[in-house]
Amino acid sequence: LINNVLDMSRIESGRMVLEESWINLREIIKEIEDLMKPEIMAHNHDCEFIVADELPEYVLCDKLRMTQLLLNLMSNAVKYTPKQGRIKLEVKEGFGAPTGYTTLEFVVSDTGIGISKEFQKRLFEPFERENNSTVSKVMGSGLGMPICKGIVDSMGGSMTVDSVQGRGTVITVLL
Repeated sequence: LINNVLDMSRIESGRMVLEESWINLREIIKEIEDLMKPEIMAHNHDCEFIVADELPEYVLCDKLRMTQLLLNLMSNAVKYTPKQGRIKLEVKEGFGAPTGYTTLEFVVSDTGIGISKEFQKRLFEPFERENNSTVSKVMGSGLGMPICKGIVDSMGGSMTVDSVQGRGTVITVLL
């Protein structure tokens, strides 16, 4: 919680500094899969991690922040998906990158409880949590999604949420 509050403070003050280096994208996704595996297995979820073949092996980004972003998104998918649900992290090439660059599209989808249309308007506000009986049983601070949005914004990307209560959520990040 303290680290999340500190991260949120850095984001809000504009002091989040990216430490960019060349990283192996497939290794990052494998690390996330390995870190999430115990939680996925505990919930008996069916989970897929897919990286498109046409993506470059190495990308220039902040490894810590990229990992934090994807772990937050995957953790939410696992937490808010009832047992034996389906979760997928897919990385593919997006559109609109200038010549010599690649747009990465990260899609995290689940068959979870979904997010109401009303709450989607406040999803990226710090300390906000949807108020319903299912969410109140799940531990959380309401900082994960605002931190994700801050990381994406600092990387010059975009993040969209498509969700229907009772049917699941699809979060798309373009970087």
